[in-house]
Amino acid sequence: MIASNKTKSQRQTKAGKSQYSIGAVAKLTGLSPQLIRAWELRYAVVTPNRSEKNRRLYSQTDVDKLRLLKTLTETGQPISTLAKLSLAQLNKRLVTDMRDMQGSDYDSHTNIIVVGASLSARIKSQKAMFPSKLSGVFRDLTELDPLTIEQSVDILVLEYPCIYLETGREVRHLMKTLRAKHAIVLYAFSASEALQRLKGTSITVKRAPVSLDEISGLIRAAGQIAVASDPPATVSATGVKAPPMFTPLQLAHIAQHASVLKCECPPHLVDLITSLANFEAYSAECESRSVRDAALHRYLGEATGLARELVEGALQRLVETEGLDIDP
Repeated sequence: MIASNKTKSQRQTKAGKSQYSIGAVAKLTGLSPQLIRAWELRYAVVTPNRSEKNRRLYSQTDVDKLRLLKTLTETGQPISTLAKLSLAQLNKRLVTDMRDMQGSDYDSHTNIIVVGASLSARIKSQKAMFPSKLSGVFRDLTELDPLTIEQSVDILVLEYPCIYLETGREVRHLMKTLRAKHAIVLYAFSASEALQRLKGTSITVKRAPVSLDEISGLIRAAGQIAVASDPPATVSATGVKAPPMFTPLQLAHIAQHASVLKCECPPHLVDLITSLANFEAYSAECESRSVRDAALHRYLGEATGLARELVEGALQRLVETEGLDIDP
């Protein structure tokens, strides 16, 4: 049974190079299958091979590139400016960002707390190599006494060996107790449902292994949101619109699953996403036509784009929970 599962998610080409299914790539990179497909279709970030059954097969280079793209986009850089860069160029961009971060005094104004046995040991042993300035480093939650934390926490970094269904509740309760603005959760293993329950606009999730430089980059990205000067509550602080998670053909295919599931949720969610995407496009047209109301229509478009992203996330969870095949 174990051997067959491995064959299904990771295949070997004639040259002996690993080829990963999109599900395996999603687990290795932390990106959703829908976002991977969207990046492929809109930006051609990678070009996977195809199996005999026309399933996507990704190389190790594809996986490495997608990991770097996820890390860099989490710092606020738009995917459109990164998509055409090579693996070497992306690595260089990441190194440059880390150096810029080390030269910045940003972290000195941020209250950052780290909790995790392995992570705390790594930071203490390599403190000189960790650019972020920390307010507290704890081995586990038993060492962290919320009563001793006098000021609200800007960023809470939590390390979990495994993420369970109740982990999301625990993280959000801890954020509320510490008045944390953002949480970064690092994990080794997780079921897809538990991972989806944990994700949120104020929670960044990253699968291990994660270097200290990468963690510092995540802190930087989270901090830009946490200390942003009063951005509109319904609009992303980065101002970067997320590309659609699903193609129109995939949405039409998902809507047809209502009869299979005996549930009207798929077509209802598809209708919501389609309506929001249409209004998003309408706002963009209005923005270009009316100079006077450009700012208003830009705001409406961004707010609608965020709403679309949230509904797409709900549809993604339904697809994963029900095990639906979204490709026609």
